[in-house]
Amino acid sequence: MRPIVSGLLAVACLLGLIGQAAAETGASPPTYTSIGCYRDTGEHDLPFLMEIKPTTVYRCRDKCRQLRYRYSANQYSDQCWCGNKYGRYGKNADSECPMKCNANKEQLCGGVWHQHIYATGVGEAALSIKPLGCFVDKPDHDLPFLSAGKIDVNSCIKRCTDYGYKYAGLQVGAQCWCGISHGRYGKASDSECSTPCAANKLQLCGGVWHNLIYETGFTPSERENLGCYIDKGIHDMLEFKAGTISIEYCRRYCYNLGYKYLGVQYASQCFCGNKYGRYGKGAAHTCSMACNGKKDEICGGVWRNNVYATGREAEEFHSIGCYHDKAVRDLPFLSKSGAITLNNCRLECASYGFLYFGVQNSNLCFCGNKYGRYGKAADGACNKQCIGNKEQTCGGYFLNSIYPTNVEAHMGSDSGSAAQSASDEKESSLIQGVKSDTIGKIVTISQIEMRKFGCYKDRAQRDLPQLAFTGTLSVHYCRWTCRQLKYRYFGLQAISHCFCGNGFGQYGQGDDSKCNFKCGANKDQICGGTWYNSLYATGVSVEAAEMKPLGCYVDKPDRDLPVLGSHCPIISVNKCVTSCADLGFKYAGAQAGAWCYCGNKFGRYGKAVDSNCYVRCHANRRQICGGIWHQHIYETKADITNPENLGCYRDKGIHDLVEMPFSGVISINYCRKLCRELGYRYAGVQYSVQCWCGNKYGRYGKADPSKCNMKCTGHNEQICGGVWHQNIYESGKPAFLFKSMGCYNDKVVRDLPFLAKIGLVTLNNCRQACWRYGFKYFGVQNSNLCYCGDTYNKYGKVDDVRCQKRCLGNKAQICGDLWLNNIYETGIGGSDESDYTRETESEKSEEQTVPDEESTIIDGNTDNEPSIDKDTDSGADTTIQHKGCFVDKKDRDLPDLVFTGTVTIQLCVRLCARRLYRYAGLQAGSQCFCGDSFGRHGHADSEDKCHTRCRGNAQQFCGGAFFNTINSTGLAWKFTAKGCFKDEAARDLPIVGMSGQISVNRCFRRCRDLGYFYAGVQNSMQCFCGNYYNQYGKAEDSECNAKCRGNPYQTCGGAWRNNIYRTTFEEIHRTAVGCFKDKADHDLPEFVETGLMTVNLCLNRCSELGYKYAGLQEGNTCYCGNSYGRYGKGDPTICFTMCSGNSNQMCGGTHYNLVFETGVTVNEFSSLGTFLDKTTDRDLPFLVRKVKTNLNNCRKLCRRYGFIFFGVQNGNECRCGNSYGKHGQIQDASSGIMNCDGDSSQQCGGSLMQTVYSTGLTKDAIIISEGISSTESITGEVTEIFLGDVTTISSWTTTSTTTNTVIGGTTVISYEYIWTTVGSDAIHQLAFGCFKDSADRDLPTMAETSDAMTVKRCVKLCQDRQFKFAGLQNGKECWCGQQFGKYGPGLQTSCDKDCAGDASMKCGGGWHNSVYTTSLENLQGMSNIVVSETTQQTLIGSAPQKK
Repeated sequence: MRPIVSGLLAVACLLGLIGQAAAETGASPPTYTSIGCYRDTGEHDLPFLMEIKPTTVYRCRDKCRQLRYRYSANQYSDQCWCGNKYGRYGKNADSECPMKCNANKEQLCGGVWHQHIYATGVGEAALSIKPLGCFVDKPDHDLPFLSAGKIDVNSCIKRCTDYGYKYAGLQVGAQCWCGISHGRYGKASDSECSTPCAANKLQLCGGVWHNLIYETGFTPSERENLGCYIDKGIHDMLEFKAGTISIEYCRRYCYNLGYKYLGVQYASQCFCGNKYGRYGKGAAHTCSMACNGKKDEICGGVWRNNVYATGREAEEFHSIGCYHDKAVRDLPFLSKSGAITLNNCRLECASYGFLYFGVQNSNLCFCGNKYGRYGKAADGACNKQCIGNKEQTCGGYFLNSIYPTNVEAHMGSDSGSAAQSASDEKESSLIQGVKSDTIGKIVTISQIEMRKFGCYKDRAQRDLPQLAFTGTLSVHYCRWTCRQLKYRYFGLQAISHCFCGNGFGQYGQGDDSKCNFKCGANKDQICGGTWYNSLYATGVSVEAAEMKPLGCYVDKPDRDLPVLGSHCPIISVNKCVTSCADLGFKYAGAQAGAWCYCGNKFGRYGKAVDSNCYVRCHANRRQICGGIWHQHIYETKADITNPENLGCYRDKGIHDLVEMPFSGVISINYCRKLCRELGYRYAGVQYSVQCWCGNKYGRYGKADPSKCNMKCTGHNEQICGGVWHQNIYESGKPAFLFKSMGCYNDKVVRDLPFLAKIGLVTLNNCRQACWRYGFKYFGVQNSNLCYCGDTYNKYGKVDDVRCQKRCLGNKAQICGDLWLNNIYETGIGGSDESDYTRETESEKSEEQTVPDEESTIIDGNTDNEPSIDKDTDSGADTTIQHKGCFVDKKDRDLPDLVFTGTVTIQLCVRLCARRLYRYAGLQAGSQCFCGDSFGRHGHADSEDKCHTRCRGNAQQFCGGAFFNTINSTGLAWKFTAKGCFKDEAARDLPIVGMSGQISVNRCFRRCRDLGYFYAGVQNSMQCFCGNYYNQYGKAEDSECNAKCRGNPYQTCGGAWRNNIYRTTFEEIHRTAVGCFKDKADHDLPEFVETGLMTVNLCLNRCSELGYKYAGLQEGNTCYCGNSYGRYGKGDPTICFTMCSGNSNQMCGGTHYNLVFETGVTVNEFSSLGTFLDKTTDRDLPFLVRKVKTNLNNCRKLCRRYGFIFFGVQNGNECRCGNSYGKHGQIQDASSGIMNCDGDSSQQCGGSLMQTVYSTGLTKDAIIISEGISSTESITGEVTEIFLGDVTTISSWTTTSTTTNTVIGGTTVISYEYIWTTVGSDAIHQLAFGCFKDSADRDLPTMAETSDAMTVKRCVKLCQDRQFKFAGLQNGKECWCGQQFGKYGPGLQTSCDKDCAGDASMKCGGGWHNSVYTTSLENLQGMSNIVVSETTQQTLIGSAPQKK
């Protein structure tokens, strides 16, 4: 070793002189020549990520060289990549690699998705790393040492070499095992070691319990153990490293640092030094601990070192001198701080390729390629001891001791042959090995002859590159899928994966036994194995599969091809061309690997060089899908002609065309294709996004063409109907003719084994599903089940009349019955799925129907007889009248408790009128009951029993404890049911309107507000809504005998039986203004309601508030305002989220409002002036709102409580009263006025400055109970009460003297109440029902999980946290949020878990919330408490108008 060391020292001295001269003369630092700047993508050009940290060209090259890689790449300033080939994404201009290296600003380290490539100097001979084979492993590992960290083959071999092991084994893609022998569990098939390395997908890293084993090349040498030596706190050897070690690992570490000796201690510590033994030798047995990195070696003991020689002489350091430094450093890169030594600083700077290192202030290490710009200092000034080695000096304060690093910092350029070969590989990698229609054998599967090639190996970089489908598979289904995409070959793998491609076999053929998984859809077929494909030919010709681009073309934000056909992650050239062809476009453009655009002309921005289209397709990495703002253009060869438009036709709830196969991005061409494949004669496009199919049309009549005015989402030059209007076209083929083979018994072990479809089943879609899976027969059962098989009649035939249920998806067809299949042939074996028995000309008028089927379903559009009429009995009141004080009991006189809280007489009367009741009863100062009769328990013996003041107005009496103050509502309605009707799981009325404490009145109103013709009450507690009924026939009236939970004097259906009522809803078609963007500061400022939502409901809510516009968002949320559009218009397709309350309506999108006009003329709000207020004596005494206030909602609230004036102040307060101005008017109120926090376009007074308005009510509307002085004050602030039982109610009075009261008195009596909580019955009125939940929670905040959970507890928890809604789930979970319903309502039976703390109540279920409101404001919207004055007058004045 000595001659080498001497040589190095000579070089060191020489470099020191050269370096000094360079610094003094200003010579440039060394430069590096890269092979070039090359593009990169997510599937990286050089596959192994060495590190992400401050780096230089030299450091990255050296790291990759140590791993025996031929090339290194610097990217994005701090990334270092290694590999053996480069250039598969093409070269780019050097200007694309402009980023400076983090550790050396004088060097360039690539760019964004661009790499500077360098040759490491490793030759091709070093690449031939061959494994010894695949070997079995067990828990007692064959190779005992696990080296943790990110690995591939190269890095694992290096690690095991560093630790002194002879063998390296890679396992399960991510583990590196090392050992000195191998093979004790035997050798395995190479196929068992086929898992790609997690850190380098181009290499294999063993398998599950299988090692892919390599020789490391390490040759152990005899190392003399110099003895066991004592150590102490001031260590014998000063340089230290702790961790996983072996003797060889420690030797290499100390050798690289330039030390002569190493010491291993305490199993895990490595010490380095140039001398040892100052504490003396220890007994040999005290060094007895096995190395933690190599258990067959001894690594010292407790305070004991085993000492060895490293194999080199000590590094000698010759200082160039002591040099001044400043804040802008002389040596620019700080590589290390802390326990600095000359040895570790030199090594650090050398690893980055710097010529010089400087040690400063005892603990800093700097690196650079020149020095001396601040001048030399006296050598004696650099006198601080190094923290890591007190025997060395490490500069001074802002003084560097400078030394040479002894590295050769230069590199040459590569010859370029590798780049050329990599470029060749890029092209050849797009073409696969086997392309043959002659190998393999012909087999018959699903009545079709196809070529089978056998069982072929696969890897992470797939043999067949496009994953076309994952799910329930059969051979025929995969073949059909790949044929659709125009691929020549298909492979089935691991039961559920279908792959497509135009070549195969690059990993070789496997043994047929490796393909042993039965297909999910057909257990008689094989669907590959783990990493093995069962391979077949699709039958697509070479010509049909060939897809050559017309060129690479520039694109811009105003797209060259205007329609987005599809996007990531499903894009391949084949998928893009197929999508555009289906939509009816002539050209397809694949862009940026993930986007597909369609159009009928291209090239307006010009052609680009082909190298600009270099990004691999996300779904097929062997294809190129354009580039950034560049697209590969292909001709689709599609037939872009369409037949004659048969006209614009009306549609309704029972659709004119029976089946909707698709809703989304559609065109006329695509819809016709879908209907043609299903076997329908006609196709209809509606509402921009819907495609409908059927065999006849026009039952609702033809409409003016202007009604069909909405552009197709999938074709900007086509019209796709309108709102409830559709353009009708012929599909291109006559209808299928279905001939039943009979009605057959079924059992649990199915006659036809494969369940292909459930739900909206038709003969057409069931036949299509079974044909695609390759079955010979299909069977439809129980109206909603579709089964497939190749044989039938296991359990015998029955009379055809036994199969009598109508198909759920097409009421004109028969779909078996309970445990009975109608069986048909699929027609498998034809050339394509539309090749099936067709109707002939003579058969076209004989389409199969169920006799009189449609006439049995009653449609709200034709039924104009509402189930409510004016009661002409002589006893009915037609005006609001006080009826007196009446006794109440637990068996309530007025049965329907509709509200508990801050109540007034006017509010209770309105609530009951809203629900169409005759009488309103106020009780205990806070409760409002409704009913159609009263007095069952008798008149109170004294009116004093009803002298509890109303919580909302102390000038009124609101009953007492179990005494009702009764008022008539002025209404006299009676309900007459249409009858009792059968129901099934696929509901006759499809929408769950509400559940729980229902009554006929509540359900009737709820369905009317949601915009439905019919309301159905069922099983005491369920309310259903819909636009037609009688799908399952009429039942006996006696079967509807269950008492309503919310009104035991009414009947609410029975088990699976509906009492059905025709509501007073009248259909008005409205066209949306458009789809508009929204933000946190909402475009339409008033949030009104969330949950079960329809367009009609939102329009009603916004109309009641006096707003001009309504906006629906996310399918379940309603906003109101008087202007819209400040964030711009959005793509109409974004607003196509279905309404949670009506799947035939669209309710906006995420952060997008679908905006409608309400038809309301905006109230300009004429102010009566701005007036002073005082905190001790309020001008308008009743505070009803203090958040998100605006003029609209303030007016509505005060009007509802029965006050004639409302005032706004402080930006967020809304107050009510019947007089104002007692503290005087403010003449100039321009300063201090604030915008309303609920609508910044309106002003809401200032601090104690109240702007007053009229509610529209007159003095006649004021009610002051008899026996109360008009000078007594109205109570103040609204506080809601929801929990507990009413136990005591008391009041006390105080008197105070004030002046300047408008009403003239000087004594104002104010009432304050001691309120306890109200009864548990009141909880029911807060419930909205059962709603579905998911992992992305509907109510996002978890309040508590408790074994003591009750409804009351959860409501209070969410109320205290300022949330609007509470949801109970799984018996003991409490969730809170500001809105709910994004996953839609669930069945009430899904919320059937008893509350953990109260078994008498239900607290949701598995992934279902029982949802409650926490505040009056939410209840007013959601539970239909709000009633507009127009509606109120209509209800009071006359019966509803009939259509």
